[in-house]
Amino acid sequence: MWTLRKLLHHRAITRCGHHYSVQMRFVTSESFEVMKGGQPVRFTSKKSDSDVIVALKGFKGNFGQHLYEAGVEGKWSKTMRAWAHYLSQDHAEETEDPSKHLDANILVRVDSREKKLIECLRKRMEIPFCVETLRVGDVILGSFPYEIYIERKAVCDLVSSVFDCRLVNQIGNQLHHTEYCRLQSLVIVEGDFSELNQPMPHLRHLKKLSYEGLRNLALATMVRLSLRDQLPVLRSDNLQGTAELINVISLEYPKLLKMRPLQYGSRKERPFRSRRGENPKETLASQLRCVRGVSEQAGRRLARNHDHVQSFLSAMLASADPVQWLVDKANIGKNSSPLRRPTAVRLAETLAGKDTLQRENFTSSLEAIQGISRTSATALVGHFSTRENMQQFLEGQCA
Repeated sequence: MWTLRKLLHHRAITRCGHHYSVQMRFVTSESFEVMKGGQPVRFTSKKSDSDVIVALKGFKGNFGQHLYEAGVEGKWSKTMRAWAHYLSQDHAEETEDPSKHLDANILVRVDSREKKLIECLRKRMEIPFCVETLRVGDVILGSFPYEIYIERKAVCDLVSSVFDCRLVNQIGNQLHHTEYCRLQSLVIVEGDFSELNQPMPHLRHLKKLSYEGLRNLALATMVRLSLRDQLPVLRSDNLQGTAELINVISLEYPKLLKMRPLQYGSRKERPFRSRRGENPKETLASQLRCVRGVSEQAGRRLARNHDHVQSFLSAMLASADPVQWLVDKANIGKNSSPLRRPTAVRLAETLAGKDTLQRENFTSSLEAIQGISRTSATALVGHFSTRENMQQFLEGQCA
């Protein structure tokens, strides 16, 4: 039965993300204890849970955001509530993320019913693990609230679990324990699809389906888990491959805590390194000849004094007129076939984009005026640099 105090507290939690305020609040003091760096820290908080949730809303750390979301959903455990009150105190900015104080020995728990997996892990596991009777998942890595639940599924078991609804229930239990953080729930599909072609007397309800039907069902289930349900799905050839995956995940676990998902928003360029026995200048000349109109001789002259495209592009952009720089560089030397200006324009646009041609376009527009030669247009562009400067000068003369 709801009391007035519980009702107000519930309204404060559900409305903390909007522009609502609680009309009444009960100021009480409560003692808490958290473990920081292996040492107990005791403190007293005078804030209500609703005030703590509002304070955590602006917290920048991942752990604080995790506590905020759990508090809004009313899923705080006793330990999580203590940490939430601790981070909301005045000294919260000086505290570190508690994930840094996790035990250096990663906690790995394996279900006692996975006999073959346990034997294989004992041979391949580089990190110690313990055997327990797990209620959820086949393997659990890490400690709360950063646990990673792993469900191991053989190909035949995957198909069978779709029919008897075990897969849905098992995945649902894992998501419930991870508070529906889908990156902490993992499925490993083990074995080869050829196993579906073998007789399976214990799976009578699958006899009506052909091998192709069972194979398509297994593939469709993996696709649905990955794309529709946004759950990580890994493949392994056999039991040894599953053990290797679990070992790698346990070794990568500390890095997974510290790193956030990459957004891949910016492009990374690796420094150019020529292959063994390859001449970097010949490689650059071949790349420049990919532009229509650049001859083999012109490409070699342009690539002179440059080992890779980045060096060539930097020198071209550093010049006042990139197009003229290309023309002059390609026409150095005796018996050289000249690089035509339209080809130089095409090469500059291909390497650096259309913005590089602003000076060339300005020169061409002036040259198109009757009575202005190429030499005069080049001199005007060299004096005014941009179309806007020339326009301001002419407006000042008219005024």
